[in-house]
Amino acid sequence: MLGSFPQVLNVNIIDEVISVTDEEAIAYGRRLANEVGLLSGISSGAALCAAIRVAQRKENEERKIRDDSA
Repeated sequence: MLGSFPQVLNVNIIDEVISVTDEEAIAYGRRLANEVGLLSGISSGAALCAAIRVAQRKENEERKIRDDSA
């Protein structure tokens, strides 16, 4: 389930939605704290998890991935 989205969201500019579980988001949030010393919330953990998934795709081997959600 994708959850709810604000009515002002322009879905025509979204390439993809990546679902992340609460457990994954928490784990990646902790990873940010443990590995980088960055204290963040669950949404940052979710963004990191999704970005890593995209970066691990074969077609993205030579590319740099960034998150524009902030």
